[in-house]
Amino acid sequence: MLPSGGKQGRYEAHLGNVLDTTRFTVPYIKSFDLVLNALDNIPARRRVNRLCLAAGTPLVEAGTTGYLGQVTVIDKASNVECYECKAKPTQKVYPICTIRSTPSQPVHTIVWAKELWKLLFGSKVEDSMLFEDDDIGKEEENEEERKTEDKEEEDKEEEKEKSTYMEQVTSLRTLLSTKTNDSKEQIHKATTTILHALYGLEIQKQINMDRYKSSKTLPTPITLEQIETSVKENGVAPSKQKTFVSTNVWSMEENIQEFISCVVDAYTLLQKHSDDESTTSPLVPEFDKDDDLSMRFVTCASNLRSIVFDIQPIQSYYGAKGIAGNIIPAIATTNAIVAGLQVLQVFHILKRQMELEETKGKEDKDKEKEDCKGGVAQDC
Repeated sequence: MLPSGGKQGRYEAHLGNVLDTTRFTVPYIKSFDLVLNALDNIPARRRVNRLCLAAGTPLVEAGTTGYLGQVTVIDKASNVECYECKAKPTQKVYPICTIRSTPSQPVHTIVWAKELWKLLFGSKVEDSMLFEDDDIGKEEENEEERKTEDKEEEDKEEEKEKSTYMEQVTSLRTLLSTKTNDSKEQIHKATTTILHALYGLEIQKQINMDRYKSSKTLPTPITLEQIETSVKENGVAPSKQKTFVSTNVWSMEENIQEFISCVVDAYTLLQKHSDDESTTSPLVPEFDKDDDLSMRFVTCASNLRSIVFDIQPIQSYYGAKGIAGNIIPAIATTNAIVAGLQVLQVFHILKRQMELEETKGKEDKDKEKEDCKGGVAQDC
């Protein structure tokens, strides 16, 4: 609880996995007046639910799915339904931090690949959750420099947060809308550079920032040499081969070849109807699981990310299509409303806890008075 009397509260962050049974235990939960859940997976929610029940600590559980959201108070003393009293449907919405930095399931990498499709080919690059604006970051840091004298420390922070791939993304988007004699060759080269930035440099940056300090295994960046070797060995993408079957699982080399092939096909598509497209239209159509180009791209892009993070199983075109078609996009407004409802429930719980403490205090005093009148207490 926050200090009373107008004193400023203190927030203390604890980095770790809530499934860690050696750290997040019943005694640990008992040290709090209540718990708020803002977790991104069912196993973690179940764990906190059981800890709170065992500790007798009220839990404010919440979740969102698209435009839908709910907040539930779970309290053992009130004898209300807990999180596990009813079976939960398969999760379809995933937080940005999981998608961008800590994927652990094939569906996480497929959501990421769909965002990459928007980043490379969407009408507004900023619509993608993978979008990073270096200019905005610099403006914020320049403002911060005016408020502090520690310029050297801010320069380090700027270097740490600098995007590893947005410059390459901008260059590719420019090439896709330009028609020259050697455009395809340039696009091929630019795509190779982006592959290295996304699956190599960006991953290494996250490792250097200790993003995966609490992870069991570290991701393995794909090197530029591996990318270039894959391109040289066989230039034919698996989907373009006569032996292509939608249920086949592609190797890392084949996924790289498919990625490059998709970008080249996107360029070809653009050139066919460039005269009919306005500047505000998407570079290529929005993602559709029934669109062959976008589904091929999502399959290979997600598989490469799964390979980096050692996520199994690697998906076939057919498997990725089934997963991609069932994902509901997360909506920030819904999350904000549900978070507000959680806070309202916190007020109700804390108010009730204070009332119970006051009532108990009065009852204790009344009992003392009665004991005094009856001669039970010697020092009244």
